[in-house]
Formats: sequence, C-alpha cells, structure tokens
Amino acid sequence: MTSKQDYQNKNKHNTKYYRRQMSKYLSTYNQIKEGIRFKEEDIQNLEKEYFEACPAVHKINKTGVSWTIEDKRKYMANKIKADIAIDKIHIKQMERCLFIVQKEKYYDIIPLYYFEHNTIEAIAEKLYCDTVTVYRNKNALLDKMIVCYFGARSIL
Repeated sequence: MTSKQDYQNKNKHNTKYYRRQMSKYLSTYNQIKEGIRFKEEDIQNLEKEYFEACPAVHKINKTGVSWTIEDKRKYMANKIKADIAIDKIHIKQMERCLFIVQKEKYYDIIPLYYFEHNTIEAIAEKLYCDTVTVYRNKNALLDKMIVCYFGARSIL
C-alpha cells in the first residue's frame, strides 16, 4: 500500500493538469450551453420531411440491418438526448463551481478572462491591480473550483 506522500510525489503534475482542465471547461462553458440549444433543435429537425437527406442518418446503416425511417429517427433522437444529458450535467456542475467562488473579492477575473476573453493586462487595468495579482487570484479561484468539480482526488 502506498502512502499519501508517495501518491503526492507521483501526481505532482496534477495541479497543472486540473488547472488546464478547469480552464478548458470555463473557456467552453458558453459554447456548451449554446450547443445544448442546437442539439434540441436537431431533435425537432428529425421530424422534417427530408430526413433521409441528412448525412448523419446514413451512418446508422453500417450494421447491415435495414432500418425504417421511424427507427432511424428514434435512434438519432435518443443519441442526441444522451449527449444533451451529459452536457447539462457538466453545465450544472460548472454553475455550482462558479457559485462557490462568486463572493470572492477577485471573482470578476473569471468572467473577464474566460467569458469575455480579456487579456491579463486588460483585467489588471480594469480591476486597478497588478498583473501578478490577477495571475495569483485566477489560480486561487481555479483551485477552489477544481476541488468543487473534481473532488478530493484533486488535492490528495
């Protein structure tokens, strides 16, 4: 059995890994929310008259079994619904993480950097602080969000 110290030494890179993951999640947060809306539209479009013209539908026939149009519609709708469910779980978890840090003094760094795509220098100017302060507090906010999203495994 390995000790906690062995585990920490083996996984020292995890801090960078989790920050990179959380940064990726925050950067794509709005696109995933918008993607849910598009997927819901796709489900509605499955009922349109020219259903067979959709390239995604032809990929279903790879099994060699001939499917009816109704079977294809159900299959595609269920596949899209499963994707939406996964996206909604991710969004809900991200919103919980954002809620946890929203009362922090430098919370504005998160929306300014990840949602409005401001540079660190522009954020420092807007918040009347140094760029080092922005970097340090961005990482501190990310660390809090990481624990919320990934749980204890991110800090062990």
